[in-house]
Amino acid sequence: MSINKYDVIIVGGGLIGLATSIFLSKIGLKIIIVEKNGITINKSTNYDLRTTAISEGTKKILENFGVWSKLKNYAQEIKTIKVYDRNSTNNIKFTNPKQTSFLGYIVENFYLKKILLDKIKRLKNIRILQNITINNIINHTSCIEVITNKRSIKANLLIAADGKNSFVRKFKKQSVFSKQYKQSALVINLQHTKNHNNTAYEIFYKSGPLAILPMKKSLDNKFRSSLVWTHNKEFVENMYNLSEDFLSLVIDERIQEYIGNTIKIINKKFFPLGAHINSSFGSDRIIYVGDSAHSIHPIAGQGWNLGMRDAETLSKIVSYAQGLGLEIGSNYVCKKFNNERFFDVFGLYQVTDKLNTIFMKEKILYNSMRGIGFKIIEKNKKLNNFISSYAMGLRS
Repeated sequence: MSINKYDVIIVGGGLIGLATSIFLSKIGLKIIIVEKNGITINKSTNYDLRTTAISEGTKKILENFGVWSKLKNYAQEIKTIKVYDRNSTNNIKFTNPKQTSFLGYIVENFYLKKILLDKIKRLKNIRILQNITINNIINHTSCIEVITNKRSIKANLLIAADGKNSFVRKFKKQSVFSKQYKQSALVINLQHTKNHNNTAYEIFYKSGPLAILPMKKSLDNKFRSSLVWTHNKEFVENMYNLSEDFLSLVIDERIQEYIGNTIKIINKKFFPLGAHINSSFGSDRIIYVGDSAHSIHPIAGQGWNLGMRDAETLSKIVSYAQGLGLEIGSNYVCKKFNNERFFDVFGLYQVTDKLNTIFMKEKILYNSMRGIGFKIIEKNKKLNNFISSYAMGLRS
């Protein structure tokens, strides 16, 4: 079996793994991405119809690494976010305090993945190995070794970017705290009759939130949006199994007021909701980023942005360590990454979990608290702008 030596092994070729490789390549590291599926062939990208919410803070990260200039033409700007509690009378409106900027962007994963892969193809210090099975991960004194079905690979640092069900995390028995919600999310991309006017909506019901996210117009110039409807698991599965005509009728009852009636359902999918956070994000030459390290309730649409902050922070720490003459797989790098990222992630993990609980409560006290809170936030410009900045990922 042949042995290859690299600076960094990235396990996982999803969006976070690809972005992390680009960020680290700028430091001049020799990187290999190991992926169990095929990611560079057309089928794998063409059939990814999901969307990703990109915060203003993440946009700045992508700008710094030369990705945003290629991506911006496919990104639908969010100028306004309107939040409702049960009905349209109890609402908050969020905008970016800077009139020339936006709150965030919605991008289809097809374009995001394609642009990241195109960027990687032009970088000589990144290699992608796909359709690979990992059989063993061995920690040596001077390196870490990944043994696959095709070859053995050695590196100074291994980055686990292999998702919620991370093979690396399970293989290394990394402890994790997880929570399963009694909810699923139904995700529907659709064409509709009314202009969304660059506005995202989040309507909170006792069953869970319904988010309406604006998308770029279709090729035939139709308005499009992505719905994320959180509800109990049985309801979501029943909705998913409805015919398109019946599903459109049910959806229209909820969205008519905001984006008009459904013209066409482009695609739909559902998934159970859960959250988790590793007890540690880095040790023994292994660092966990993105969903391999953490996942949160989608109530705030911040999951991918947390992963991007992981990738940016890691690139800064590795660059700094190199400047000090330290190994990039050293305990210093692993501990510093854990210390810098854990608080940010844990805070958002708790906020999203508690918000979901509060908005689902129907007791008079909770209803009154939410009503008072909405009025305070809507009237207090400083507080409103602070929350907007937090959502944009621009807070310190």
